[in-house]
Amino acid sequence: MNTIEFHRRRKRIPVVEIARRLGVSRCTVYNWQSEETIPDWATMQTLAELLEVPLEDLFDRDVIGWARVNERRRKG
Repeated sequence: MNTIEFHRRRKRIPVVEIARRLGVSRCTVYNWQSEETIPDWATMQTLAELLEVPLEDLFDRDVIGWARVNERRRKG
């Protein structure tokens, strides 16, 4: 079980509720849980807040670093 799924289940929040609160589809949340894709930087932070865990409990440091760099590039 992926850490997102673990913490989501621990908080008893359905995938559809995570998706609704983050403004994404259920499929997107499932893709994050299966580590097929990762959310953007802002969504990572919101997800961590929603699940009430540190960001580092959900994502590897390399993934967090990549998302931050990508966010900076996007903002230009």
